[in-house]
Amino acid sequence: MAHVVQADTRADILTLTFPQGVVGQLELQLFEQVSEAEEWLRSCQRRV
Repeated sequence: MAHVVQADTRADILTLTFPQGVVGQLELQLFEQVSEAEEWLRSCQRRV
């Protein structure tokens, strides 16, 4: 999962309250720019 943090805070509710029950079941990457998140997601598709 790619997540773009809120520009004005560098953190947001998802990153502060990420449910512990999913730790190890998915990969969460944090980004400051949508373009960086999109590129990371594309790279994940190429690995499959």
